[in-house]
Amino acid sequence: MFSLLAILVSGFFALRQVRLLERANMFPVAVDMFKEFRSPEFKEKVWTVYQLNESGTEDFEELPPKVKSDALAVSHFWDNLAALVATGAAPEKLILAFMGGSALACWEKLWPFIRTERQRRTEGTYQEFYEDLVVRVRKTPPEQMMEELKLQKISGKRPFPKPPRISTPGIGSRQVEDGEHNS
Repeated sequence: MFSLLAILVSGFFALRQVRLLERANMFPVAVDMFKEFRSPEFKEKVWTVYQLNESGTEDFEELPPKVKSDALAVSHFWDNLAALVATGAAPEKLILAFMGGSALACWEKLWPFIRTERQRRTEGTYQEFYEDLVVRVRKTPPEQMMEELKLQKISGKRPFPKPPRISTPGIGSRQVEDGEHNS
């Protein structure tokens, strides 16, 4: 009886340790993806994607070289991130809440090009992970995901409460101003 209990307890802690290690491995992945997502270079490429409907084509191959390069970089970023989400290597809730709206906005511009590329390929598979991410975002939009995460909000007219009154011996009391430190 005690042996069985010891095995069960050991198994429980081993499983818990594996889950903690999985979460720890997600952290560097998330940091790298956020770094890329927020970089000025990526934002410039996304801006190019937002203007794709002005190109007059729905084929990556017919785009000017810089526009094609930017559009493919953005499309592949989302597909790679989506692959990490689909396989559990990146935290789905975090990605959907923080990046879901951008993924969806880019998809709306890139979809005609992706569709054309799928028709060109014999296997018909291209950017399937990205499409999966878009489906996930549509099922659970960023606003809903933020609600599920129970993010806290500051209530009231002032974003922060009025600074407390402090009393310093020999000086009297005064209010601490923003950015001022009481040492």
